[in-house]
Amino acid sequence: MVGEAWLNNPIGTAFWQKDSKLNNRDNTNLKSVMDFRFMGLSHTAFVEETTEWNGGLHGIYDHMTYDFIYPDIYNVLRFLDNHDTDRFLREYPKELSGWKQAMTFLLTMPGTPQIYYGTELLMNGNKSRSDGDIRRDMPGGWPGDKTDHFTREGRDAIQNEAFDFLSKLLHWRQGNEVIARGGMKHYVLQKGVYIYERCLGDKKILIVMNGTSNEVTINLDRYAESIQGLVSATDFLSGKNVTLGDTLTLSPKEVLLLQ
Repeated sequence: MVGEAWLNNPIGTAFWQKDSKLNNRDNTNLKSVMDFRFMGLSHTAFVEETTEWNGGLHGIYDHMTYDFIYPDIYNVLRFLDNHDTDRFLREYPKELSGWKQAMTFLLTMPGTPQIYYGTELLMNGNKSRSDGDIRRDMPGGWPGDKTDHFTREGRDAIQNEAFDFLSKLLHWRQGNEVIARGGMKHYVLQKGVYIYERCLGDKKILIVMNGTSNEVTINLDRYAESIQGLVSATDFLSGKNVTLGDTLTLSPKEVLLLQ
């Protein structure tokens, strides 16, 4: 990336990408554009409660319906934060359910993911305090540092949970052609649950996110096109076997990555 156009809507962003049908004046020849709209939505969508009809993950679903307007969706830069914005975590978290959903979505949605340094260590910051608050030094690595986040011993329990989760997800994504080049099919939310599919040829991955803070049971008949008669699948994140019957029960803020 050699520059950025801060456009807080998908249509404006798509206008600037190379060969855009929306741009009838000139071809920018800009291979990659930055999805600032997704970044802005992510700061609330994975944190606030998703109701039956609005809030939370509904914003993500609505945003993804615009992917078709990009000439090359796989070269759209997707990110949760950067050096000019609030960090995704404005404060240090007490638990990681929303953070895990955000990381899972970022690394399974179409496009090129970008992760800001320190995300794996739960670095947090608020731009309203100062630019320095969102660009703090990584703790450790220098003589005299009181803490060293480069080692497990230097991190607390929740940091190690985050580090292990993101490391596992990134290694799984590396070389994963379904995620890198596959198509996406997603479904209107049901009871605050967002389900989408990434597929390439006969390979597919199904991601399930409960955007509510309650246990939810959903009907699976509407997803028959993606499930295609499967009776069970393995959740990569937990390793557990998930039964795909008439219904599926999800715990609060649960995320499943079904292979």
